[in-house]
Amino acid sequence: MEPTTNSSSRNMIIGIVVVIVVLALGTYLFTRNSTPATPEASPTPTDAMVSAGGDKLAVGAQFPGSTLYLDSVTFAKGGWVAVHEDNAGVPGKVIGSKYFPAGTNPGSIDLGNNKMVEGKDYIVMLHSDDGDGKFDEVKDAPIRDTSGNIIMLTVRASKTPEEVKG
Repeated sequence: MEPTTNSSSRNMIIGIVVVIVVLALGTYLFTRNSTPATPEASPTPTDAMVSAGGDKLAVGAQFPGSTLYLDSVTFAKGGWVAVHEDNAGVPGKVIGSKYFPAGTNPGSIDLGNNKMVEGKDYIVMLHSDDGDGKFDEVKDAPIRDTSGNIIMLTVRASKTPEEVKG
């Protein structure tokens, strides 16, 4: 009877080893081509765009974090893109800004310690440039379209980005 017990134990051990190898191989094959999303990854494609004359802003969905990604910004004369906190639909405190030259530019804006928070809205707005090389939200006024509307988009920071409002 002992040979049967040893044979059964050996078969059970071999079976367990085979199952472990199959699971490990399956996990490897399933995950080897997937790339995990990082909070600082640039989301695409463009979700919203606004424009007026030679000035245009295109912004995709955003991940929480310290970088806001622009799909593109176009300035006729060069200008600033400012990121504002959303204060019940009204632009609040500026948490980041960057100058872009005339023409069409992709880009990003480093927000430093002012990170975008999951579920919160932010307003991305075009501002003129007064030429002093520094952003000042009073001197570098918001750019308006022909109807007098400020060129801006509202974005929501989300781990599964999907929301951009015109």
